[in-house]
Amino acid sequence: LCVSHLPQLAAFGDQHWRVQKLVDGGRTTTQVDRLESHERLDELALMLGNLSQTNRAAAQEALDAAQQRSRELLAGNK
Repeated sequence: LCVSHLPQLAAFGDQHWRVQKLVDGGRTTTQVDRLESHERLDELALMLGNLSQTNRAAAQEALDAAQQRSRELLAGNK
């Protein structure tokens, strides 16, 4: 388990979860959601600043680079 605010690091995760602190009527709760592929891309873009096309493209690039690096590391362990 890794908790990170760095999208470049978060891109390496096999699963991505969003943890939110919510306050309603003076009561604080925590909401945890597992993100699917498009939600994960949007969350990484938000971590980069906002949901712009530029940040979505950068988030996709980070995911692609992380997957490539993971494949390289696995191939080196064989």
